[in-house]
Amino acid sequence: MADNQRQEFTPITNPALVQAMEELKEQKSQETERKFISELRKARFLSPAIIEVKNENGEFVTAVEGKADPKNTRVNFMMLTQKDGQKFLPAFTSIEEVRKWRKEDKLQNVVSTFDQYLSIITADENGPNGFVIDPFGSNIIMPRELLLKLREAAERFGREQVMIGELKDYPDKLAEKLISFFEEKGNVEKAFLQSMKKGGTEGFLLIVDYDGAENDTAEQRRSFYDEIAQVVNGCLDGKGLSIASVSDPFGSKAADNRLPFYTR
Repeated sequence: MADNQRQEFTPITNPALVQAMEELKEQKSQETERKFISELRKARFLSPAIIEVKNENGEFVTAVEGKADPKNTRVNFMMLTQKDGQKFLPAFTSIEEVRKWRKEDKLQNVVSTFDQYLSIITADENGPNGFVIDPFGSNIIMPRELLLKLREAAERFGREQVMIGELKDYPDKLAEKLISFFEEKGNVEKAFLQSMKKGGTEGFLLIVDYDGAENDTAEQRRSFYDEIAQVVNGCLDGKGLSIASVSDPFGSKAADNRLPFYTR
């Protein structure tokens, strides 16, 4: 989970993420949530930890700067415990945020990414209950349940190479069918339609920005996607259709700087 780099050699600041968190706390909306998730995936955090190395006697002792051997190093990440007993890994956006918790000058800090937090938390159901960003500042909690949804979205599209581009021939019939369905359904704010090549197969990618997407269970989301698929059956000209939500990292990235073909 770590780069094993100290703060003094790798200054960490996350101005874009900090701004996104401020906007999210001021006004929670699909737009601010989408921006937050997008910046979260780019961020690099400071993770306080006890870093130990194995000495010549085979015993683990506190690491001395510049003498850590990755093959004989273990990292014990510090955790915060809530009143209900749940434990969360802290993720600090800067050394200033770390010092709101502990003011010592010589803290052991590991540089970690969102994907590394995701990996360690979702790997063990008896492990941390999630992680919390700047617990003594913005205090944004990322619980395991949400991280599992984000991992599911990433795995859905991550196993095969995916190429996304503009539509060469606009599928008027498909778009009209979707617009009619969205207007009748009433829960879709925006929708984007692009071409997608996945594993050598060409098809369409539909990205939907709909009410309550961020709180849907995997089953609820699948049900909505199946409903869309049934509506457009017969309008795909033999091509496949993949559907994503802008609340997913993949959907958010795919829709970034794109014009929607439908707006409520």
